[in-house]
Amino acid sequence: KFEVKVTRIEKNAVVVVVRNVSERYRRFEAEKRFVFETTARQKDAEANRFTRHEVKNGLLSAIEICGNIREEMSDNFSVLQKDLGGSKNKSNDDAAAVSGESVSGRMENMADLDKTLHEVLDIVLAETMARDVIHE
Repeated sequence: KFEVKVTRIEKNAVVVVVRNVSERYRRFEAEKRFVFETTARQKDAEANRFTRHEVKNGLLSAIEICGNIREEMSDNFSVLQKDLGGSKNKSNDDAAAVSGESVSGRMENMADLDKTLHEVLDIVLAETMARDVIHE
């Protein structure tokens, strides 16, 4: 790339200045790319922080709800056992066994859900930390 400047000095005299501006043009383009890439990285980092924050809060809320449900189920099972434990009726013993199996299965499902939620939280946090490292 060249820049040309023509100046008339007198009626029959002209000064022509020709300059090579290739380096200046390349530098300008490099600065433009740098600003674009920096802005893109900043936007990605902001989106990453927002996503991490929202997903993390959602998962932590779900984990808390899961824990509360397990605690409530455990309390209800204890009350049921006390209520049925006092009677010596065969049908009550059968009901207690069925209820116990049912609650036990639900408790196991809640434990699996809790474990899965923790695993997803760990994955999300690890992935966002990796993105943070890449962009910093």
